[in-house]
Amino acid sequence: MFAANAVVIEADGTRSAGRAAIDASMAKAFAGPLKGARCTVTVTAMTVVKPDVATADGQRTSQRGALSVTISVTMTGGVR
Repeated sequence: MFAANAVVIEADGTRSAGRAAIDASMAKAFAGPLKGARCTVTVTAMTVVKPDVATADGQRTSQRGALSVTISVTMTGGVR
């Protein structure tokens, strides 16, 4: 799901850089405190910053409640 150079910053400020680090962080979380959890993100707005970069605002809903999120995405081949 994540690009090799992706960066994820969690609500608590934890930063994971790169697909491998993100995968490891998520695997740890879903094996521990988030075991069995599911979440969905509903995009509420998207702004194309340049042809290959977009910022999306959305609402993340999980078993722990709702949280507003901002997601910045770089798309290979352009934003679709």
